[in-house]
Amino acid sequence: MKFKNSYLDAGGDRKVWTAEKPYTTNNFRKWKIIEIGTATDGKAIVALESMKFAKSYLDAGTNRKCRTVQGPYANNSRRRWKIIELGNDVIALESMRYKGSYLDAGGDRKVWTAKKPYTTNNFRKWKIIDLS
Repeated sequence: MKFKNSYLDAGGDRKVWTAEKPYTTNNFRKWKIIEIGTATDGKAIVALESMKFAKSYLDAGTNRKCRTVQGPYANNSRRRWKIIELGNDVIALESMRYKGSYLDAGGDRKVWTAKKPYTTNNFRKWKIIDLS
């Protein structure tokens, strides 16, 4: 929502960033949402699988830098995200590993988790586009 027409990109080196290119013809910018369960507050917990790198999932990373990791999401909270619906098809994604940290597009378009509020910051607001 900060960088219009930029999309979450898995990157050739598996680093995650936002790319100002079309998503319709590029699997680097396509993700599958896998619902894992429900948090105590009723919010959906999901994993995001890269459609470019099969069985690779969006990972908050040990240094809070996001990347795609070819490892299981089921028993690793770094690959689990809580969907927070903000209205008008806009969401925030909270890391289940770093509570209170949200997926952030970053000023340099590098994606990381930021321990700051999502309500007043478009870096931490995302729109899901259904391609099915």
